[in-house]
Amino acid sequence: ALRTSEEQFRLMADNIQDGVIIYRNKKLAYMNRRVEEIIGYSRDELVRLSPLDITAPEDRDRIEQELNHSSSTDNIPSEISFWMVRKDGMRRFVFCRITSLQHDNETVLYIVITDMTEWKHVQDALENQLIFLQRMIDTFPNPLFYLDTQGSCLAAGGITSPRISRPEPHS
Repeated sequence: ALRTSEEQFRLMADNIQDGVIIYRNKKLAYMNRRVEEIIGYSRDELVRLSPLDITAPEDRDRIEQELNHSSSTDNIPSEISFWMVRKDGMRRFVFCRITSLQHDNETVLYIVITDMTEWKHVQDALENQLIFLQRMIDTFPNPLFYLDTQGSCLAAGGITSPRISRPEPHS
């Protein structure tokens, strides 16, 4: 039964879309293949690296503070996201979920890593578009109006006016 359970765990862990890492007493105990795909380093290379070694420069200070805080207070963050740089130089945005447990007088960290790079690019593009549109509306010299889903005319750009309903088309 134990062998079957271990085999089922390995099948699941090796075939899910997320990376799975298990640390026991700050030593890498397990890492699935997806971690290598996301991070770009082999297991042997990852053993010699710290999280800061793969963290992108713009996120390094924040991640260093998180790590210092967690090691000094045993307060491991449950979620953390950051830009990392793979061995090949490619940047990836990762979201990590971390669970820390005490088991048989040792600390075990379970880390699940999700590659959120495509989602992050889409989110950044939408935020940039929103900023652009808001600036355009705020600086446009003439009043702007738009129609809501019910066909009512609404003001935009800080202009306040009563709701004006559009007349129904004749049949």
